Amino acid sequence: MRTFVPNFPLQPRYTEYVIFNQVQNLATTLRNTLSTLFILNAFEHTSTAVALTATLSFLARDGAGMISTLLFSRFAPPFSLATDVKKWRYAADVTCDVALGLEFLTSYVLDLPQRAFILSLCLASCLKSVCGMMAGCAAGPIDFHWSGGDASNLPELSSKSAAQHTLSSGLGIVAGATLSRAAAGLAKEQRRSKFTLYAGWAALTVLHLAANARLLKTIALNSINRERLRIIMKNFLKDKEGAVLTPVEVAAKEPLIFWFGGGRNRKVAVGLPSSKGDDFGEDRVLIKGDKRGVEVLLREGVSALEGHYAAYAAQGGSQGGSQGGVQGGTSRFDEFAIKLEDAGWDVKDTSQLLDHGWRCRVE
Repeated sequence: MRTFVPNFPLQPRYTEYVIFNQVQNLATTLRNTLSTLFILNAFEHTSTAVALTATLSFLARDGAGMISTLLFSRFAPPFSLATDVKKWRYAADVTCDVALGLEFLTSYVLDLPQRAFILSLCLASCLKSVCGMMAGCAAGPIDFHWSGGDASNLPELSSKSAAQHTLSSGLGIVAGATLSRAAAGLAKEQRRSKFTLYAGWAALTVLHLAANARLLKTIALNSINRERLRIIMKNFLKDKEGAVLTPVEVAAKEPLIFWFGGGRNRKVAVGLPSSKGDDFGEDRVLIKGDKRGVEVLLREGVSALEGHYAAYAAQGGSQGGSQGGVQGGTSRFDEFAIKLEDAGWDVKDTSQLLDHGWRCRVE
């Protein structure tokens, strides 16, 4: 308990999260071990100077990974990294699977020339580096959630998480050593044995993705981003009593892949620069809509709650071709805002709605 469990009141479903986190880490460790075995075997077949070729190849691979890290840091959308935490974490897992699959494909399945083989290793290293960056960006908000929103709990939570990771990695090393011996024997045999390796690799990949999807469903973030607002609002408008889903209920429905969910919604842009002639009147928010989408202009000093108000109006209350304040078509918003707070959502202090950051000053 002292080694693996934080010494503060734990959030609901933390144990479930830890279990699936260790399962996915074990699946990754096993595939990493097999990948290393196949890569070293491939070097033995493609070069006579095995040690020198492997050393230079690993240096090239590490260099490619460093460059991709810098590029990701330069071009990654910073606001999306904060608002779509779960999607970025799952994108990291998918990227890891693609990288490991590429290593397996080029080192064991395909017989590539040496230059093409090294190029594939560099590409896999780039993907792994990007995976690490995406997972690292998502780790902070996820840890803050499990700390109960108390920053003083973060150091202990991080140390326990590291201990849990060490345990699953250690088990992976022991299991990987046994698995590598078996795989080394199978690799020298015929087609039937190759099918066993293919099936085993595919099973570990599916297990990794399923475990990650399950652990992300346990994370019930109470901040509202655009996807969560869409889910909440859809249920609110359809339900006869206007029920608002809780963070736990939304977590079970929230999509984990960027291109899933929200595809039928109108394009909404919040916080754009104002064009000449826009008349706010007494409103702090101005909505302009047409067939192409909706623009939401915000006056200087709007609160997080008013930002949610604007997104509600833009996504559900405004009609194409209309122009006006948020009062148009949003008479139920006051009721909606109260029910959001009652359901446990943070709507006053934190806003994670996609926002371009422009605020209009009216003089």
